[in-house]
Amino acid sequence: MKNFPIAGATLPKPGQPATSNADAFAYAVVDRIAPEILLIVCDGLSSSQNGSGAAKMTCSQLVRQFDKGRPHEVLPEPWLKQNLIDAHQTVRHAFLDGDARCTVVAALVDIQARHITIAHAGDSPAYLYRNDRLEQLTTDHLESEVRQAPTGQGHYCVTRALTNYVGKSGDFDPSLLHTEFSDGDYLCLASDGIPAATLGYFLRNIQGTPRNDEVVKVCQQAASQTDDDSTLLIVRLGVRKSVARILERLKKYATLECSERETILRQAAEEVGSDMGVLRDCFHIEQDDEMASLIVDQMIRNQNELTKQQWITLLELAISRKQRTAIGKLTTLLRGL
Repeated sequence: MKNFPIAGATLPKPGQPATSNADAFAYAVVDRIAPEILLIVCDGLSSSQNGSGAAKMTCSQLVRQFDKGRPHEVLPEPWLKQNLIDAHQTVRHAFLDGDARCTVVAALVDIQARHITIAHAGDSPAYLYRNDRLEQLTTDHLESEVRQAPTGQGHYCVTRALTNYVGKSGDFDPSLLHTEFSDGDYLCLASDGIPAATLGYFLRNIQGTPRNDEVVKVCQQAASQTDDDSTLLIVRLGVRKSVARILERLKKYATLECSERETILRQAAEEVGSDMGVLRDCFHIEQDDEMASLIVDQMIRNQNELTKQQWITLLELAISRKQRTAIGKLTTLLRGL
């Protein structure tokens, strides 16, 4: 899973405890014959007493079915739609009073075919960001109605009501769409608490692969603007080619000059981001203290992807090579773990 640059976060509305958050998100990766990624965001309806339960149940059931594997004879579109309908039925049966409802947007990404399949119900959007342009792929399931306002005769207001969502009574028919992706595209799933303008500004200023702490900041900013729970899930697509290019150069890494080795490391940080395997390969080869220290700096950006024991192993290697600067940085990091 760590080979795929995925970042996500969910926050409750400002001033509310985490337990009040009715949003949920999940993702999973399988790499059997061809790698696939499943991403899901659900938004429990505030008008529903068990909206949070519906959101969490929908996410967990989709991931559970995804982990079992999709039969090759079943295409992504019918597989995703049927499993979303099954999740809807599970929610309906689990909450017999019918008071469990949530929106959902789910994406199935076929890495080898470079194909994205999306199923959704409600107003939780899916976006594709490419060449500085953010495009909403989904169309919200909302119906507008003009009603007389309670303020008095002659005054009217426009209300918007969801027409499709998990847990609704009657027929449930999620919408399907599909698209292709290119190298460097960002696929984003969000709750309606993330304004498109806020997301677009973040993506225009992002450096390479998104990190969880950066997505948390986007959610914090969005929550302050919308007074709503906020959830965002982002995956950067097509980056495995960058990994392959860097690994190819690693074969002759030890024979390169320091300046050339530094270029490889910066590529690993900027293009690959969270792929720690590349950086660890560099560290195991590197004999120069200054260069080893630079590798540690890049690895610390995603320090949670390694266990404490893995960090200790790197420290032991640096000690054996008497790389003092790297030893100091690794020791400081381990003291905080």
